[in-house]
Amino acid sequence: MKTNTELRKNEIKNEAKNLSNKLGRLVENIASVNPDWKFVNINSSRSQVKVNFALASDENRNLSVVYNECKCGFKGNVEFYTEIDAGSSIDIDGTNSNAKYYIALGLFLSHKDLLGKLKSEMQRFLHNMETMYNEYDKLDKEG
Repeated sequence: MKTNTELRKNEIKNEAKNLSNKLGRLVENIASVNPDWKFVNINSSRSQVKVNFALASDENRNLSVVYNECKCGFKGNVEFYTEIDAGSSIDIDGTNSNAKYYIALGLFLSHKDLLGKLKSEMQRFLHNMETMYNEYDKLDKEG
């Protein structure tokens, strides 16, 4: 019995890894409509998934899109927001990568179809991961 439990726990770990890889491919496809940004990676936890992008022309300039579900209290809190690299000034007279960053950022954030699809896939991913976490926890308690 214990062997079956351990096998299933390993299967869940592999399924979670495959789910992350699948989300990465979906995000790359979704974001391809905006060539100014390239997909970098995904970071996730039980209640949050963060998709990281880099500006194609300057990989040091980043953008993170975050979907967060806090299941605390009687009602959960859902957030969909960005973390942007906003601590710089813009030289209006010169050629400035900061200006290019903010222009690309504005184009990204104004693309409602892209953001809608991204949010939907991130939400689906998080819910699927939660199901896996719950099953893993149950198996862990049984073992």
